[in-house]
Amino acid sequence: MQTEPSPRQRGEHPLIGISIAAILMRAPLTMLPPALGTISAELALSAGVAGLTTTLPLLCFAVFAFVTPALTRHGGPTRAMLLAMVAIFLGTLLRPAGQVWTLFVGIALVGIGIAVGNVLVPVVARAQAGRAGRSMSVYSTVMGLGAMAGSLVTGPLLEAGWGWQGVLLLMPPIALLGAIAWWVTMPPEPPTPGAEPAAPTWAAALRRPETWLVTGMMGLQSIVFYSELTWMPSQLTEAGFSLTTASTALALFNGLGAIGSALLPRLLDGPRARAALVCSYALYAAGLLGMAAHAHGILCAAVVALGIAQGAVFASALVAISRSAPRELLPRVSAISQGIGYLLAAVGPTAVGVIGEAVGWRIPLIALACSLTVSCACGLLALARTRTHPAVA
Repeated sequence: MQTEPSPRQRGEHPLIGISIAAILMRAPLTMLPPALGTISAELALSAGVAGLTTTLPLLCFAVFAFVTPALTRHGGPTRAMLLAMVAIFLGTLLRPAGQVWTLFVGIALVGIGIAVGNVLVPVVARAQAGRAGRSMSVYSTVMGLGAMAGSLVTGPLLEAGWGWQGVLLLMPPIALLGAIAWWVTMPPEPPTPGAEPAAPTWAAALRRPETWLVTGMMGLQSIVFYSELTWMPSQLTEAGFSLTTASTALALFNGLGAIGSALLPRLLDGPRARAALVCSYALYAAGLLGMAAHAHGILCAAVVALGIAQGAVFASALVAISRSAPRELLPRVSAISQGIGYLLAAVGPTAVGVIGEAVGWRIPLIALACSLTVSCACGLLALARTRTHPAVA
């Protein structure tokens, strides 16, 4: 009798596919902030409009997260993810065209593609027979390395005279190769026998307390991450650092996340899970307060703290989502938590940019540190509930 192939029958292909997806889930975004000053000057963008370069993808994350479960029902996660990668390719091709409208249409297409991927990765990880922690660790680690590479190249290439369009044109070939590699390495997702006729409703997902806890955890940490992703180079250049140094710092912020994301998901399975989560959030808040101090020596340590902590906290949120519901309900819970979570996050970069331009960076940075305490509380409650009321597939 034929049944759905197990992860072991598939070998390591799912993890390879997750790693390929991870590269495209952040690198197209992190290439943009170091060039934001140059783009704003050339296209005459105000600080508020420039903040929309980060806010618009987050709005796409929020809106298209709710469309993703329907895409998986009609074509399966593998094909839905391929469509997402094609959207990312087209978006990265449009962004450097040199017009304001092509910039923002391209950013929107990239955001739509990443939105689908954000929802699908916890679903694919959950399908690996209880290896969600390992899968999320691999995913967020590779994502951090890809994000680091994206931000690391921008500043030096700009100073070498490439121009922002030339730098951004590095991404379309990578996105195209990623889509081809995904299709080759990921096996087709077979239909689940007899599971779909009585598909769970959105109401069932909305009624779960775990849904709202992981939504709060995801949304608030996303506000912090995307605000710093957008404005860290500006914060550092205003403190007296060069554009290359600021770009390198942003690369470290992204790349050091690989350390936290590699370690913390494994600790969440152990007896000191709560302590590990609290320490990660405390390090994150300390990094923000260090940025607010605006002193050169403290800023260097703050970037390191922010980098390690953001990877740990993000990976923890993904693990919490992957454990928050039974398998048949998980696509909807993932869509809700990431859709609403990223909708909350969408206000962050624009608000931080406007406030920072008006009164300086100290007040918004302190506010971001305060928001992490609420995110941590949501994470602790979600962790407690999934341990005492585990979601059984």
